[in-house]
Amino acid sequence: MFQLYANRTHLDVQGAELLTSGSAGVFQAAFTFSPDWDGLDRTAVFRAGHVSRSVILDGEGPVIIPWEVLETPGVWLECGVYGKRGDTIVLP
Repeated sequence: MFQLYANRTHLDVQGAELLTSGSAGVFQAAFTFSPDWDGLDRTAVFRAGHVSRSVILDGEGPVIIPWEVLETPGVWLECGVYGKRGDTIVLP
């Protein structure tokens, strides 16, 4: 499982594992946040090559990494997170 910590505007990888392309519903990412994120609606964005998928973070534990970003072998997986208050992005 990937362990990611969002410290204001920086996402730190605190734990990672080797991914296998073509996997679906297997790999997870868990997010923890600094107090800067309190009260914000949070969304994770996973991207590999030209494929990008968003996952709403509801605070109920880890999320499954979308299979669409794991389809192509040899492509780097990137992850980001943003926080919104209403319709306004507060933290990227």
